Amino acid sequence: MKPYFLYLIIIIFLSALTCSAQATSEESIPIAASLILFKAGQLVSEEKTESAIDLLEKFKAKAEEIDAKTAAKKGYTHYSIDFTLGNYYLMLSQTQKAILCYQTVLEKKADLSDAWLNLAKCHYDLNQMRGAGNAFLKGYETSAQKSAVYLYYSSVSYMMAEDYKEAYSISQLLLKAHSQEIELSWKESLVQIMFGLEKYSEALPFIEELAEKNTGKKRKAWQEVLLSQYIMLQMDEKAFSYAGWLTQEDTLEPKWWKALCHLCLSKNQLENGLAALIIYGFLTPMSDDERSLMADLYMMAGIPAKAIMHYEAVLKEGSISMETYKKIAQGFLRMYDPEAALSWVEKGLAQEEDTELLMLKGNLLYETGHFQEAAQTYERLCRENKDCGHAFLMLGYALWNIGDINKAQKAFKKAHSFTKEKKSAHQALQQLAKLNNN
Repeated sequence: MKPYFLYLIIIIFLSALTCSAQATSEESIPIAASLILFKAGQLVSEEKTESAIDLLEKFKAKAEEIDAKTAAKKGYTHYSIDFTLGNYYLMLSQTQKAILCYQTVLEKKADLSDAWLNLAKCHYDLNQMRGAGNAFLKGYETSAQKSAVYLYYSSVSYMMAEDYKEAYSISQLLLKAHSQEIELSWKESLVQIMFGLEKYSEALPFIEELAEKNTGKKRKAWQEVLLSQYIMLQMDEKAFSYAGWLTQEDTLEPKWWKALCHLCLSKNQLENGLAALIIYGFLTPMSDDERSLMADLYMMAGIPAKAIMHYEAVLKEGSISMETYKKIAQGFLRMYDPEAALSWVEKGLAQEEDTELLMLKGNLLYETGHFQEAAQTYERLCRENKDCGHAFLMLGYALWNIGDINKAQKAFKKAHSFTKEKKSAHQALQQLAKLNNN
């Protein structure tokens, strides 16, 4: 936005330069001042701008040699001299000197719109955005035509100064006084100003228009902003409907399918979310997180084989996650393949010691009748995590199954001290007591 903004300011500046003689000719200018301005103009046309400045500065300096009344009569102090000097300094990029000249002009003639507008450009060049905003506003207020563009530049300058409150105030004046003149590109800045004040609902109609009327990359960018605003403003049905429409309008754009997936999931439409994510995966390479999400959705949809395939793909990419190993093991369990599940638990434990995986290993060994190995696994858990009541309880069952009753009783007594396992441990101890009595 900034280069475009600067380009338009320069247009104003050049316009002010070319019309300076006309602007000053509307009032009576002393002959001496008119002649010196004419000579200076000739020097500038010959690309002798520094000589023109020197000529005008010497002309101004004569005011110090005589009384104020005579100086005014001769034109030594006429604002047109200061205004033209400011223009020439600006042509040479001597911006600070130009500012002083324009300020002198405005002390003498506060309603000279061209001076305000050129002063605005000076402030802009020096990154003095608040000053630029004020000068553009004054340029608007003093201009005969009341051009909407001056208000727009004023509001944008204040926005760039991060004075969103003042920028908003001027933008409201622009909307009220010039609603039919506002260009589409201006509305982008109006949205930024409203965002700066968190007036998201107020910005929404402008965003909708920008998303509809722009073309190419800019259209897509504003469509994305619009969709995110619907979501942020909790306009769920609007967001869902718009995301669906976007996937139809631009079927090959991955981001719309990903957005639709998340919106489906927010409505608990798991199968539709999975379908949208599958299409997304066809259109663009998926990240590990996206693959994991797809795998989770396959698992929730009751398709563990597909889930396992995607979990394995995540691991192949080098993303080591104990959670992924657990999910693969759970997937094989859903497929009634405990041996494969156990194999993946072992792979996970080879990467990193993990209490949950170790517990899963013990449970799998127990469920498949490998009671000795299960007991060893549970013993390991009990040594490493003495607060795991479930490990003590399962150790008791495993030891019982291999006939080691004394150790089983000790394990159940340990489990009995934990609230969650207390009831099961008590029942096991009673059964063991009966066996011993018999």
